[in-house]
Amino acid sequence: MEAKLNEFYSLRFHGFDGHVAVFEVLDIYEKNFEKVLRELGNLGYWAALKKRDGRVVLFVFPAGKIPPRQPPLAALALPRAYNTLDVLRWLLLGAQLHCHP
Repeated sequence: MEAKLNEFYSLRFHGFDGHVAVFEVLDIYEKNFEKVLRELGNLGYWAALKKRDGRVVLFVFPAGKIPPRQPPLAALALPRAYNTLDVLRWLLLGAQLHCHP
């Protein structure tokens, strides 16, 4: 996964916060984030870019799988989907750059 990320960004690894790998983005080689998401998705990961304290931070975490044709509330019963929703909520509510190496 890191080799693939290095094709798109110059990164400084800050550690893990649970199952989330946290990187500071030093330079961006690929401007199309959809392409980055597609490539990471093929490897079984999702990602989010956030701006924190004037820095761009990349969060990468294992992709959860939601079966097709499931109503959204039914997906909450699936442990991986629920964990993924927790990660997304964590990102949206203001994850800090302080991580565990």
